[in-house]
Parts: sequence; structure tokens; C-alpha cells
Amino acid sequence: MASLTDTTINGDLTINGHTYRSGGDITPWYQLSHCPAYTLTSTARLHIRTPLPADNVSMGWNPIILEAVGYHSYSGEFVEDFKALLNTNGYNNGWFGSQIMVNDSLANSQPYVYRSNNTYGGYTRVCLSVSQLYCCCTGNLWIRWWNGSGWFEDYPWATTSAYDSQSSPVPQF
Repeated sequence: MASLTDTTINGDLTINGHTYRSGGDITPWYQLSHCPAYTLTSTARLHIRTPLPADNVSMGWNPIILEAVGYHSYSGEFVEDFKALLNTNGYNNGWFGSQIMVNDSLANSQPYVYRSNNTYGGYTRVCLSVSQLYCCCTGNLWIRWWNGSGWFEDYPWATTSAYDSQSSPVPQF
């Protein structure tokens, strides 16, 4: 495989295939294992607070991509596969988070990325929620982000489970 190290482009660029980011500003994967939902028909969601500050100190005009991939531990099928574009407004610290489904066949995934209600270590933090499994098996979720890798170990990760809607933050965070 060839690696392009430097180029100047005037006009449009079309790439047939994949591009891979080289360099070190991608965090390692952080693995979470979680229990199944409380009942087999539950609408429980797993909420995760990351160490990444959700304000101008880490982002401010500098977008970050949060990536999450999850598997069912018994049968191995995908249960989560999405990326979220995160940013803040450098002028007023306004929050922006959008979910981008990578695998469109995961209709039940419904990820939601939000800013914590409370501060931890002086900062609000990036949080996300995903649907919990509706069976008796556990799930595994891996999370990383592109850009801002210096915040990976800034503050402890946290999780909680709640019966809530897909689009509402939990009061605990």
C-alpha cells in the first residue's frame, strides 16, 4: 500500500476507496461491558460520561469525532456502530453534537450524544446514551475519539442505566 505524504491540490479531489488517518491524535479504544436491560422488553438506555470536556477548552472551533462500536457478547452481531461530530461555538461555548449512523441496518441503536448537566473537574463532559440489550446476554462497547486525545485520561468514565427517552440527558450527569 502506498502512503501519500505531501501534496497540493487546486480544485476537487476524488478518492475511490478508503482514506485512513495517520498520526497519533486518535485515542485508544475504551472498552465498556454492560449488563442487559432490566427486562426482556425494556426500553432502558446505557448512559456514558466520557472524560472529554464538552466546552471550548477541548473543542472551540475544533471538531472532534466520537466513535462507538458495540457487539452482543453471545452471538457477536453489531448493536452499535456510529460516529458523532462534536463541537462548540468558540464565541459563546454553544454545544453541537450530531449522530451519524455508520451501519444503517442497526435501526434499534438510536445513539444520543449530549453535554452533561453537571461539571466534573470543572468542566461539563461529553455524554452519550445507547439502547441496552433486550436479552439475557451482556454487551461490549468500545469508544474512542479523533482529535483531543490529551483528554482521554483527564477524568474518570462513568455509566448509569435509566428508563428514559432516546433524546433526554439523565439528571445524574
